[in-house]
Amino acid sequence: MPAIDFVVTYVVAMDEKPIFFLEIKPPGHVNDISCRIAADDQMRDRFRGLYDLTPLPRLHGISAMGQRLAFYSLDKSNGNVDPEYVERSRTRIMDVVPTNRWDLDITTAAGYERFMEVVNDVRGMVEAL
Repeated sequence: MPAIDFVVTYVVAMDEKPIFFLEIKPPGHVNDISCRIAADDQMRDRFRGLYDLTPLPRLHGISAMGQRLAFYSLDKSNGNVDPEYVERSRTRIMDVVPTNRWDLDITTAAGYERFMEVVNDVRGMVEAL
């Protein structure tokens, strides 16, 4: 497990209401199963905390581990968070939050394009308010 464990949370707000958030962890955490599970739990906890505050029908969040990004979203109409939660086993070690969840690098064209898709979706929802 990495010796340094921290998280930086950046929440973008409009009129003090959250419209997007980013959780940042060290790059080495992507290679540690317990760190990935903790990051996934933190993302889901953040959605629960922001659910009643966001004015948008869909709230996006990104988990960054170094340059690698995992994309999450909450659909307020039904409360579903994507990607879907996978139940942990109490008796077996299971990789329920695989490394490939953080499959895009922000420094690549594909990573930048996916990031901009989220930005444009948020922008469109804000403009529709």
